[in-house]
Amino acid sequence: MLTLTRLLFRSLTIALLAGLPLASIAVAGTLETVRARGHVVCGVSNDVPGFAALDASSQWTGMDIDLCRALAAAIFLDDRKASFRPVDAGEGETALRKGEIDILTRPAGQTLDLETQRGLELAGICFYDAQVLLVRKSLGIDSALQLSGARICVGGRARLREGLKQFFARRKMPLVVQEFAVDADAVAALESRKCDVLTESQSRIAALVARLKDPDSFAQIAPPLAVQPLGPVVRQGDDAWRRLVEWTLHLLVAAEEAGLDRAEAAKPADARAPASALLLSAEAGYGPQLGLAPDWAKTVIAKVGNWGEVFARNLGAGSVAGMERGVNKLWSAGGLMAAPVVR
Repeated sequence: MLTLTRLLFRSLTIALLAGLPLASIAVAGTLETVRARGHVVCGVSNDVPGFAALDASSQWTGMDIDLCRALAAAIFLDDRKASFRPVDAGEGETALRKGEIDILTRPAGQTLDLETQRGLELAGICFYDAQVLLVRKSLGIDSALQLSGARICVGGRARLREGLKQFFARRKMPLVVQEFAVDADAVAALESRKCDVLTESQSRIAALVARLKDPDSFAQIAPPLAVQPLGPVVRQGDDAWRRLVEWTLHLLVAAEEAGLDRAEAAKPADARAPASALLLSAEAGYGPQLGLAPDWAKTVIAKVGNWGEVFARNLGAGSVAGMERGVNKLWSAGGLMAAPVVR
Protein backbone atom coordinates (compact mmCIF):
# COMPACT_ATOMS: atom_id res chain seq x y z
CA MET A 1 0.00 0.00 0.00
CA LEU A 2 1.31 3.48 -0.84
CA THR A 3 2.22 5.67 2.10
CA LEU A 4 0.95 9.26 2.08
CA THR A 5 4.47 10.54 1.32
CA ARG A 6 4.86 8.22 -1.66
CA LEU A 7 1.36 9.08 -2.86
CA LEU A 8 2.13 12.80 -2.78
CA PHE A 9 5.44 12.24 -4.59
CA ARG A 10 3.70 10.19 -7.27
CA SER A 11 1.08 12.90 -7.80
CA LEU A 12 3.75 15.60 -8.00
CA THR A 13 5.60 13.58 -10.64
CA ILE A 14 2.40 13.19 -12.68
CA ALA A 15 1.75 16.91 -12.43
CA LEU A 16 5.24 17.79 -13.64
CA LEU A 17 5.11 15.29 -16.51
CA ALA A 18 1.73 16.61 -17.61
CA GLY A 19 2.86 20.22 -17.34
CA LEU A 20 0.25 20.94 -14.68
CA PRO A 21 0.46 22.86 -11.43
CA LEU A 22 0.35 20.65 -8.35
CA ALA A 23 -2.82 22.44 -7.23
CA SER A 24 -4.65 21.00 -10.24
CA ILE A 25 -4.20 17.41 -9.03
CA ALA A 26 -6.65 16.05 -6.48
CA VAL A 27 -4.16 13.63 -4.97
CA ALA A 28 -6.28 11.50 -2.70
CA GLY A 29 -9.47 11.13 -0.75
CA THR A 30 -11.98 11.47 -3.62
CA LEU A 31 -14.49 9.27 -1.78
CA GLU A 32 -14.19 11.44 1.34
CA THR A 33 -14.61 14.59 -0.78
CA VAL A 34 -17.69 13.16 -2.46
CA ARG A 35 -19.23 12.15 0.86
CA ALA A 36 -18.57 15.57 2.38
CA ARG A 37 -20.17 17.27 -0.63
CA GLY A 38 -23.20 14.98 -0.53
CA HIS A 39 -23.18 13.96 -4.21
CA VAL A 40 -20.86 12.70 -6.93
CA VAL A 41 -20.04 14.98 -9.88
CA CYS A 42 -19.62 13.20 -13.22
CA GLY A 43 -18.31 14.55 -16.50
CA VAL A 44 -20.63 13.15 -19.19
CA SER A 45 -20.88 13.21 -22.99
CA ASN A 46 -22.04 16.48 -24.49
CA ASP A 47 -25.51 15.80 -25.92
CA VAL A 48 -24.84 12.35 -27.42
CA PRO A 49 -28.10 10.34 -27.52
CA GLY A 50 -27.72 7.02 -25.74
CA PHE A 51 -24.73 8.24 -23.73
CA ALA A 52 -25.85 11.54 -22.19
CA ALA A 53 -28.68 13.81 -23.32
CA LEU A 54 -31.72 15.59 -21.93
CA ASP A 55 -35.04 13.91 -22.71
CA ALA A 56 -38.39 15.62 -23.39
CA SER A 57 -38.85 16.12 -19.64
CA SER A 58 -35.41 17.76 -19.31
CA GLN A 59 -34.12 14.71 -17.43
CA TRP A 60 -30.65 13.35 -18.09
CA THR A 61 -30.60 9.90 -19.69
CA GLY A 62 -27.90 7.68 -21.16
CA MET A 63 -25.17 5.20 -20.35
CA ASP A 64 -22.89 7.90 -18.88
CA ILE A 65 -25.74 8.94 -16.62
CA ASP A 66 -26.50 5.42 -15.42
CA LEU A 67 -22.83 4.80 -14.59
CA CYS A 68 -22.88 7.94 -12.46
CA ARG A 69 -26.16 6.88 -10.83
CA ALA A 70 -24.63 3.49 -10.02
CA LEU A 71 -21.76 5.22 -8.23
CA ALA A 72 -24.19 7.39 -6.26
CA ALA A 73 -26.17 4.28 -5.30
CA ALA A 74 -22.97 2.54 -4.19
CA ILE A 75 -21.74 5.46 -2.08
CA PHE A 76 -24.97 6.95 -0.71
CA LEU A 77 -27.44 4.08 -1.29
CA ASP A 78 -29.34 6.73 -3.31
CA ASP A 79 -28.90 6.97 -7.07
CA ARG A 80 -30.31 10.52 -7.09
CA LYS A 81 -27.20 11.90 -5.39
CA ALA A 82 -25.43 12.42 -8.70
CA SER A 83 -24.88 15.55 -10.76
CA PHE A 84 -23.80 15.77 -14.38
CA ARG A 85 -21.52 18.12 -16.24
CA PRO A 86 -21.55 17.78 -20.04
CA VAL A 87 -17.99 18.04 -21.37
CA ASP A 88 -16.00 17.56 -24.55
CA ALA A 89 -13.09 15.13 -24.30
CA GLY A 90 -10.31 17.69 -23.68
CA GLU A 91 -12.47 19.85 -21.44
CA GLY A 92 -13.43 16.82 -19.35
CA GLU A 93 -9.82 15.79 -18.77
CA THR A 94 -8.91 19.30 -17.64
CA ALA A 95 -11.88 19.46 -15.28
CA LEU A 96 -10.97 16.06 -13.85
CA ARG A 97 -7.34 16.99 -13.22
CA LYS A 98 -8.42 20.22 -11.52
CA GLY A 99 -10.84 18.34 -9.25
CA GLU A 100 -13.91 20.10 -10.70
CA ILE A 101 -15.43 16.69 -11.40
CA ASP A 102 -14.87 13.36 -9.64
CA ILE A 103 -14.90 11.09 -12.69
CA LEU A 104 -15.40 11.09 -16.44
CA THR A 105 -18.21 8.61 -17.02
CA ARG A 106 -18.03 9.78 -20.64
CA PRO A 107 -16.21 6.72 -22.04
CA ALA A 108 -12.64 7.23 -23.22
CA GLY A 109 -10.03 4.98 -24.80
CA GLN A 110 -7.00 3.68 -22.96
CA THR A 111 -3.84 5.13 -24.49
CA LEU A 112 -0.23 5.25 -23.35
CA ASP A 113 -0.14 9.04 -23.09
CA LEU A 114 -3.35 9.07 -21.02
CA GLU A 115 -1.46 7.28 -18.26
CA THR A 116 2.08 8.60 -18.80
CA GLN A 117 1.52 12.22 -19.82
CA ARG A 118 -1.99 13.24 -18.79
CA GLY A 119 -2.16 11.88 -15.22
CA LEU A 120 -5.35 9.86 -15.77
CA GLU A 121 -6.35 6.22 -16.11
CA LEU A 122 -9.28 4.02 -17.09
CA ALA A 123 -11.26 2.36 -14.31
CA GLY A 124 -12.61 -0.65 -16.18
CA ILE A 125 -14.22 -1.18 -19.59
CA CYS A 126 -17.86 -0.28 -20.16
CA PHE A 127 -18.13 -0.24 -23.95
CA TYR A 128 -16.32 -1.69 -26.95
CA ASP A 129 -16.55 0.93 -29.67
CA ALA A 130 -16.44 -0.70 -33.09
CA GLN A 131 -15.43 1.24 -36.20
CA VAL A 132 -18.30 0.60 -38.59
CA LEU A 133 -19.17 1.29 -42.20
CA LEU A 134 -22.35 2.93 -43.53
CA VAL A 135 -23.19 2.13 -47.15
CA ARG A 136 -25.91 3.22 -49.56
CA LYS A 137 -28.23 0.20 -49.92
CA SER A 138 -28.64 0.66 -53.67
CA LEU A 139 -24.99 -0.36 -54.17
CA GLY A 140 -25.84 -3.92 -53.17
CA ILE A 141 -22.81 -4.21 -50.88
CA ASP A 142 -23.22 -6.27 -47.72
CA SER A 143 -19.63 -6.85 -46.61
CA ALA A 144 -16.58 -4.69 -46.02
CA LEU A 145 -14.65 -7.23 -48.07
CA GLN A 146 -16.53 -6.02 -51.16
CA LEU A 147 -15.22 -2.46 -50.85
CA SER A 148 -12.02 -2.82 -52.85
CA GLY A 149 -11.44 0.54 -54.53
CA ALA A 150 -14.51 2.15 -52.97
CA ARG A 151 -14.55 5.85 -52.15
CA ILE A 152 -14.79 6.11 -48.37
CA CYS A 153 -15.50 9.30 -46.44
CA VAL A 154 -14.00 9.78 -42.99
CA GLY A 155 -14.26 12.62 -40.48
CA GLY A 156 -11.52 14.43 -38.66
CA ARG A 157 -10.38 11.84 -36.10
CA ALA A 158 -7.00 10.23 -36.72
CA ARG A 159 -8.08 6.95 -35.08
CA LEU A 160 -10.73 6.40 -37.76
CA ARG A 161 -8.35 7.16 -40.61
CA GLU A 162 -5.74 4.79 -39.19
CA GLY A 163 -8.25 1.98 -38.59
CA LEU A 164 -9.53 2.33 -42.14
CA LYS A 165 -6.08 2.24 -43.72
CA GLN A 166 -4.91 -0.72 -41.62
CA PHE A 167 -8.00 -2.80 -42.46
CA PHE A 168 -7.51 -2.32 -46.21
CA ALA A 169 -3.72 -2.67 -46.13
CA ARG A 170 -3.88 -6.03 -44.26
CA ARG A 171 -6.15 -7.38 -47.00
CA LYS A 172 -4.19 -5.73 -49.85
CA MET A 173 -7.35 -3.97 -51.01
CA PRO A 174 -7.05 -0.63 -52.87
CA LEU A 175 -8.57 2.27 -50.97
CA VAL A 176 -9.74 5.75 -51.92
CA VAL A 177 -10.09 7.92 -48.82
CA GLN A 178 -11.81 11.29 -48.76
CA GLU A 179 -10.92 13.02 -45.49
CA PHE A 180 -12.90 15.84 -43.91
CA ALA A 181 -12.12 18.08 -40.97
CA VAL A 182 -15.48 17.47 -39.27
CA ASP A 183 -17.99 14.61 -39.26
CA ALA A 184 -20.82 16.78 -40.63
CA ASP A 185 -18.87 17.39 -43.85
CA ALA A 186 -18.25 13.65 -44.27
CA VAL A 187 -21.99 12.97 -43.88
CA ALA A 188 -22.82 15.66 -46.44
CA ALA A 189 -20.35 14.10 -48.90
CA LEU A 190 -22.00 10.69 -48.47
CA GLU A 191 -25.44 12.14 -49.18
CA SER A 192 -24.23 14.01 -52.26
CA ARG A 193 -22.63 10.79 -53.60
CA LYS A 194 -19.09 12.18 -53.45
CA CYS A 195 -18.24 8.92 -51.71
CA ASP A 196 -19.79 5.45 -51.51
CA VAL A 197 -19.26 4.68 -47.85
CA LEU A 198 -18.88 6.49 -44.53
CA THR A 199 -16.79 5.10 -41.68
CA GLU A 200 -17.55 6.14 -38.11
CA SER A 201 -17.45 4.77 -34.58
CA GLN A 202 -20.44 2.74 -33.38
CA SER A 203 -20.98 5.18 -30.51
CA ARG A 204 -21.52 8.10 -32.90
CA ILE A 205 -23.10 6.54 -35.96
CA ALA A 206 -26.70 6.81 -34.72
CA ALA A 207 -26.42 10.57 -34.24
CA LEU A 208 -24.94 10.95 -37.73
CA VAL A 209 -27.59 8.79 -39.37
CA ALA A 210 -30.24 10.96 -37.75
CA ARG A 211 -28.91 13.89 -39.79
CA LEU A 212 -29.44 12.11 -43.11
CA LYS A 213 -32.38 13.21 -45.25
CA ASP A 214 -33.21 9.58 -46.07
CA PRO A 215 -31.63 7.38 -43.38
CA ASP A 216 -33.48 4.27 -44.58
CA SER A 217 -31.41 4.36 -47.77
CA PHE A 218 -28.29 3.39 -45.83
CA ALA A 219 -27.20 0.34 -43.87
CA GLN A 220 -24.28 -0.77 -41.73
CA ILE A 221 -22.19 -3.65 -43.03
CA ALA A 222 -19.87 -6.13 -41.33
CA PRO A 223 -17.23 -6.81 -40.22
CA PRO A 224 -16.16 -3.82 -38.10
CA LEU A 225 -12.81 -2.36 -39.11
CA ALA A 226 -11.48 -2.12 -35.56
CA VAL A 227 -12.62 -2.30 -31.95
CA GLN A 228 -11.51 0.04 -29.15
CA PRO A 229 -12.28 -0.64 -25.47
CA LEU A 230 -13.62 2.43 -23.67
CA GLY A 231 -14.21 3.13 -20.01
CA PRO A 232 -14.70 5.72 -17.28
CA VAL A 233 -11.65 7.83 -16.44
CA VAL A 234 -10.29 8.84 -13.03
CA ARG A 235 -7.23 10.70 -11.74
CA GLN A 236 -4.12 8.72 -11.03
CA GLY A 237 -2.97 8.62 -7.42
CA ASP A 238 -6.22 7.67 -5.66
CA ASP A 239 -6.30 3.89 -5.84
CA ALA A 240 -9.19 3.54 -3.41
CA TRP A 241 -11.44 5.66 -5.67
CA ARG A 242 -10.31 3.83 -8.81
CA ARG A 243 -11.12 0.48 -7.17
CA LEU A 244 -14.57 1.69 -6.11
CA VAL A 245 -15.40 2.83 -9.65
CA GLU A 246 -13.94 -0.29 -11.26
CA TRP A 247 -15.72 -2.77 -9.00
CA THR A 248 -19.03 -0.93 -9.31
CA LEU A 249 -18.74 -1.41 -13.06
CA HIS A 250 -17.68 -5.05 -12.57
CA LEU A 251 -20.75 -5.57 -10.38
CA LEU A 252 -23.09 -4.44 -13.19
CA VAL A 253 -21.54 -6.92 -15.62
CA ALA A 254 -21.32 -9.73 -13.06
CA ALA A 255 -25.00 -9.23 -12.23
CA GLU A 256 -25.94 -9.79 -15.86
CA GLU A 257 -23.77 -12.92 -15.96
CA ALA A 258 -25.63 -14.20 -12.88
CA GLY A 259 -29.06 -13.39 -14.34
CA LEU A 260 -29.60 -10.82 -11.61
CA ASP A 261 -31.78 -7.89 -12.72
CA ARG A 262 -33.52 -4.99 -10.98
CA ALA A 263 -36.62 -6.99 -10.15
CA GLU A 264 -34.60 -9.84 -8.64
CA ALA A 265 -32.44 -7.48 -6.57
CA ALA A 266 -35.52 -5.81 -5.12
CA LYS A 267 -36.84 -9.12 -3.72
CA PRO A 268 -36.31 -10.14 -0.08
CA ALA A 269 -33.04 -12.03 0.40
CA ASP A 270 -34.76 -15.39 0.99
CA ALA A 271 -36.76 -15.08 -2.24
CA ARG A 272 -33.84 -14.50 -4.63
CA ALA A 273 -32.42 -17.10 -6.99
CA PRO A 274 -29.33 -18.93 -5.65
CA ALA A 275 -27.09 -17.54 -8.42
CA SER A 276 -27.58 -14.00 -7.13
CA ALA A 277 -27.43 -14.76 -3.41
CA LEU A 278 -23.65 -14.57 -2.97
CA LEU A 279 -23.27 -11.53 -5.23
CA LEU A 280 -25.67 -9.53 -3.07
CA SER A 281 -24.75 -11.05 0.29
CA ALA A 282 -24.30 -8.33 2.90
CA GLU A 283 -22.39 -10.81 5.01
CA ALA A 284 -19.70 -11.35 2.35
CA GLY A 285 -17.98 -8.12 3.37
CA TYR A 286 -17.57 -6.74 -0.15
CA GLY A 287 -18.94 -3.32 0.77
CA PRO A 288 -16.62 -2.51 3.69
CA GLN A 289 -13.62 -3.63 1.59
CA LEU A 290 -14.43 -0.72 -0.72
CA GLY A 291 -15.44 1.71 2.02
CA LEU A 292 -19.14 1.13 1.28
CA ALA A 293 -22.18 -0.09 3.18
CA PRO A 294 -22.76 -3.88 3.34
CA ASP A 295 -25.86 -3.66 1.10
CA TRP A 296 -24.27 -1.47 -1.60
CA ALA A 297 -24.49 -4.20 -4.30
CA LYS A 298 -28.19 -4.85 -3.78
CA THR A 299 -28.90 -1.11 -3.91
CA VAL A 300 -26.90 -0.56 -7.10
CA ILE A 301 -28.66 -3.33 -9.01
CA ALA A 302 -32.11 -2.50 -7.62
CA LYS A 303 -31.72 1.15 -8.64
CA VAL A 304 -29.84 0.89 -11.94
CA GLY A 305 -30.12 -2.72 -13.11
CA ASN A 306 -27.49 -5.02 -14.54
CA TRP A 307 -25.28 -4.13 -17.51
CA GLY A 308 -27.64 -5.71 -20.03
CA GLU A 309 -30.49 -3.57 -18.71
CA VAL A 310 -28.32 -0.44 -18.85
CA PHE A 311 -27.32 -1.17 -22.46
CA ALA A 312 -30.83 -2.03 -23.63
CA ARG A 313 -32.37 1.02 -22.00
CA ASN A 314 -29.90 3.51 -23.42
CA LEU A 315 -28.27 2.04 -26.52
CA GLY A 316 -30.25 -1.03 -27.57
CA ALA A 317 -32.43 -1.62 -30.60
CA GLY A 318 -35.50 -0.09 -28.93
CA SER A 319 -33.68 3.01 -27.69
CA VAL A 320 -33.01 6.37 -29.33
CA ALA A 321 -29.53 5.10 -30.28
CA GLY A 322 -30.96 1.97 -31.95
CA MET A 323 -27.70 0.04 -31.61
CA GLU A 324 -27.12 -3.67 -31.99
CA ARG A 325 -25.24 -4.98 -29.00
CA GLY A 326 -22.68 -6.81 -31.12
CA VAL A 327 -19.26 -7.10 -29.46
CA ASN A 328 -20.76 -5.59 -26.31
CA LYS A 329 -22.61 -8.83 -25.57
CA LEU A 330 -21.41 -10.95 -22.69
CA TRP A 331 -18.56 -13.32 -23.52
CA SER A 332 -20.98 -16.22 -23.01
CA ALA A 333 -23.15 -14.82 -25.84
CA GLY A 334 -20.25 -14.33 -28.25
CA GLY A 335 -19.25 -10.81 -27.19
CA LEU A 336 -16.33 -9.32 -25.27
CA MET A 337 -17.91 -8.15 -22.02
CA ALA A 338 -16.78 -10.06 -18.93
CA ALA A 339 -16.31 -9.35 -15.26
CA PRO A 340 -13.75 -10.73 -12.82
CA VAL A 341 -15.12 -12.80 -9.98
CA VAL A 342 -16.68 -10.55 -7.34
CA ARG A 343 -15.39 -12.19 -4.17
